[in-house]
Amino acid sequence: MTSHDEQLFEESLGDIDALGGLARAALIIARHADAQTNIQHYLDQLDADAAAILARKPEDAPRSWVISQLNHFLFEERGFRGNQEDYYDPRNSFLSEVIDRRLGIPITLSIVYLELGWRLGLPLDGVAFPGHFLVKCSMERGVVVLDPYHAGISLSEEALRERLMQQGVTVRADQDIKEWLQPAPKRAIISRLLRNLKKIYSDSGQLAEAIRVLDFLLIVDPGVGRDLQERGNLYRRLECWGAAVSDLEAALVSVGLEVHELEQVHQALVELRSRPRLLH
Repeated sequence: MTSHDEQLFEESLGDIDALGGLARAALIIARHADAQTNIQHYLDQLDADAAAILARKPEDAPRSWVISQLNHFLFEERGFRGNQEDYYDPRNSFLSEVIDRRLGIPITLSIVYLELGWRLGLPLDGVAFPGHFLVKCSMERGVVVLDPYHAGISLSEEALRERLMQQGVTVRADQDIKEWLQPAPKRAIISRLLRNLKKIYSDSGQLAEAIRVLDFLLIVDPGVGRDLQERGNLYRRLECWGAAVSDLEAALVSVGLEVHELEQVHQALVELRSRPRLLH
């Protein structure tokens, strides 16, 4: 990631609550894969899609009508869908690719859904549900929870409880599930997007790519000990000794590491400092 990309990304986080701010931050991440990504082109596409839906909207149409039309436009007319055939393809995490290919994972399809819905005047929130990102909308009466990965279907409380249990979350029959449906701040949405992408790269052995994603994460949440430790360890594996020492030293004075993790960092630094020269 270039210093210019870092500056763009940091600036986007400062403006993330503006209309289009979430999409802009996600599109800057997409430049990680393709430096030629035209961010304004995709923002204009979102504007045009929302305008196409608004042109059909009757005056005083209820929110249920707008949601129905948004679902019809996105999933039937445009053909957006979850990429069940190749879920861990990194392109599913790049918003530009998702818009071009109309394929994505729950969080990127939710970002598209949120951005269009906000342009249509819907009071939508992202929901960092365990294992599967969702969207919720405040209605005239109550709240609906929607799944953009599955064509925007509305999920009943029973379905949500079942999904929690599938993720190993114990939920009592009399327990209110609202605690799992809290609105996700937009910075947290970007952080979750990045952590998904980092895991894809780490699991596939693409260490340099994982480091670049950690660069983004440490702009979102500076000084997070586990991220510094992880990036330092990735630099070690790539034999970038100087960068590894720098990150691990920062991790020692960071927040969030437990005692055993601090000991791991200390041992790694002892090993690194025993080398005759740190060449990189």
